[in-house]
Amino acid sequence: MSEKIEGSVGNIIFRNDESGYTVFTITSNALFGEKVVVGRFCELSPGQYLEIEGEWKLDSKYGRQFQAKSFKIKHPTTVAGILNYLSSGLIKGIGPELAERIVDKFGEKTLSIIENCPDRLKEVSGIGEKRIEMIKSALEQEKGVRELFLFLGEKNISTNLALKIYKRFGQNSIDIIKNNPYVLPDELWGVGFRTADRIASEFEMPKDSPYRIASGIIYTLKLALEDGNLFLPKKELVERSSGFLEIKQEKVAKYLPELIEDKKLIIEDNRVYLPRYWSYETGLAAYLTGYLTSQRRLFSDVSKEEIGSLEGSFGMSYTDEQKKAIQFAFSEGLLIITGGPGTGKTTLVRGIVEIAKRRDISILLASPTGRAAKRLSEATGMEAFTVHRLLEYNPGKNRFEKNKDNLLECDMVLVDEASMLDIEVAYHLLSAIPPGARLIFVGDGDQLPPVGPGMPFKSVIRSGAFRVVRLRKIFRQEEKNLIVLNAHRVIKGEMPIVRNDADSDFFFIRRRTPADALDYILELVSERLPKSLGISPVDDIQLLTLMHKGVCGARNMNVSIQRVLNQSDEGIEFRDYFFKTGDKVMQIRNNYDKLVFNGDIGRITEINREESYIEVMFDEPTRYDISELDEIVPAYAITVHKSQGSEYPVVILPLFTEHFLLLQRNILYTAMTRAMRMMIIVGTEEALRLAVANARIMHRNSYLSQRLRLC
Repeated sequence: MSEKIEGSVGNIIFRNDESGYTVFTITSNALFGEKVVVGRFCELSPGQYLEIEGEWKLDSKYGRQFQAKSFKIKHPTTVAGILNYLSSGLIKGIGPELAERIVDKFGEKTLSIIENCPDRLKEVSGIGEKRIEMIKSALEQEKGVRELFLFLGEKNISTNLALKIYKRFGQNSIDIIKNNPYVLPDELWGVGFRTADRIASEFEMPKDSPYRIASGIIYTLKLALEDGNLFLPKKELVERSSGFLEIKQEKVAKYLPELIEDKKLIIEDNRVYLPRYWSYETGLAAYLTGYLTSQRRLFSDVSKEEIGSLEGSFGMSYTDEQKKAIQFAFSEGLLIITGGPGTGKTTLVRGIVEIAKRRDISILLASPTGRAAKRLSEATGMEAFTVHRLLEYNPGKNRFEKNKDNLLECDMVLVDEASMLDIEVAYHLLSAIPPGARLIFVGDGDQLPPVGPGMPFKSVIRSGAFRVVRLRKIFRQEEKNLIVLNAHRVIKGEMPIVRNDADSDFFFIRRRTPADALDYILELVSERLPKSLGISPVDDIQLLTLMHKGVCGARNMNVSIQRVLNQSDEGIEFRDYFFKTGDKVMQIRNNYDKLVFNGDIGRITEINREESYIEVMFDEPTRYDISELDEIVPAYAITVHKSQGSEYPVVILPLFTEHFLLLQRNILYTAMTRAMRMMIIVGTEEALRLAVANARIMHRNSYLSQRLRLC
């Protein structure tokens, strides 16, 4: 028999984000304590007050539960409920201590006073005008989100998503969703086509709606971008779109001309692009071509005597290929230097920078990440910038201040870790380099392609249009330095040398199952390595994984490692993770407003429930509103792909056949070259052999190298 219950959300026991199925506790005086509720809900937060309709059931395993059929988000009416609600952090500006003072003052009238007479909050000690304005704003937003929830009913829209929708569209949110929910993926980061599609289906929008088909086609290209592709062949785009839209290919193909006419797509010789990425690729090709055709500033050739003077200053000798690279750096418009670990790239860069200094040539140094820029600065004794900082990104105007209309002032630009440049960053960089200035790309062509779309570094090399110097001689071949030696063996398809001696820097530890490996890794991280090497288990040890899921996937390992390394009770739950003060976290999208970028790693330094934010220390302290927590993930363990451009004292990599599709030579090589002091692989020999033998590289659709060959 159906009945209604009311109460405050307590503990979220389980939640499936895809289905919305949630198990949680609810508390109220009428229920005589805490009860368990199950059903499909939006993403809930502890403290929210719900009215739920359903019926009591007796589960043979879990006991008496209330199975929900529908629910409404309401305001509590009892003093205890109001205190729980205000203490939850849902109203920005009110935390547990302040909530208690407010409720002590106003009792059951608290919410009415906050909504209708907020200026009376001055009667509570510690509340001034600034705090009242913050509470007013938060309450207005919460009210809007609550109305949005009531409208959406059981459509499984998360609190976070509703908040994002309201922040973007405000009072127009409901009208926009009713009219065309497919506008959400275009307007909101983190909202995909499938979410919009689910909302549309709740409003019985037909599957062949023009809005749906158009959005589905664009979504297919966005998915391709996530795999690194700049375009899809027309036939493949139609097939992919038709497949997941579950409509005939003819209907999909019918809408392509309209999208092209509206300039939402660009087609070129059967290659279909999103306009922005077509502009990046063609624009980058044009800038690169300029290095072949334009006049360059004349520098005199680098003499043998100059190189000899460098060798004397550095107390070393350059190889013939390094000497050629130094000479080409001052004679070529664009030079690419590529080589693996230990091949002398850093020493070579030092020489180029030193000659530029001695000749009074203005040279700028840059790298895609903050860590790589710091290493470049330390190696050269000269300030190095991230590319975004070099180009002076202005978050207020959402643009780079250095661009084709306001060029950099320099004679040369040298970019280290250039294999990490995606098509967008490479385009903006080259657009800001003055005509005639020289450009030097330094990187490792065997590394994984960049996290973002395209692969400009490899495309430029493959084009054959520019001077490329390949550094092949390995300098760091000492018997104890197996990391470098084994990285070069792996990239050639040879099994690594394993000694597992006490003084070695490369270890392969055999474990039969992922569960056995995880237990061993937890022991290494929490006890053995910190004690034996005198290092920080959080800052100096990085776990790398091939995938997110599984026992040795990033998700499970992060939860497991947090349990042994971070005993803090202060935290905040978000989705399936409980963030704590002191946690190691990683940014997973470029946020130009905050000047933090995809792959940046930091530590949580503050969690402020009263004002609903957390603070993360990257290079600078960075504040995140609770609604922005989907931009960060725990980073005790990260995927190999996300580790590019970074180096860590100790790297641990679990390797099992469960990761079969990702057991690839270049992924293993990239993981190994992240380690500076020690590399530890834990897994099976079969998985290691499969990874070394598999030279397959994931293909990316890019036409940049072909454009350069045609110039």
